[in-house]
Amino acid sequence: MVLFITLLVKLFYASWSQPAVLIPVLVTVIGFFLVLVINNALWGVLVGSLQFLMATPIYINIFTIYAICNIHDVSWGNRSQDMTQAEKEQVDENEKLGLDGLYFGLLSISSLRIF
Repeated sequence: MVLFITLLVKLFYASWSQPAVLIPVLVTVIGFFLVLVINNALWGVLVGSLQFLMATPIYINIFTIYAICNIHDVSWGNRSQDMTQAEKEQVDENEKLGLDGLYFGLLSISSLRIF
């Protein structure tokens, strides 16, 4: 995919001054800009795009780390039901910490949204 995008960018820069490339690009960019200005949504799109670009690596890394850290959780029905009270408390504590961390992460990401 990176190779394909690199090839497209290279081809665009090699032939950007030709009318067959320049006119559709300008019409598309100007059209998007006009629609955003007419609907008074330019600021919201700019802020939302900035939030999306900042949050994407954050939540991808958080979900990956969360998935790797929960490899020990094998609660697919193959665990015996005769756990001791200490083991049950440990499982409850792990679940509570995991959900609290996830809620805090989602809250901090959503607090980046500026209206």
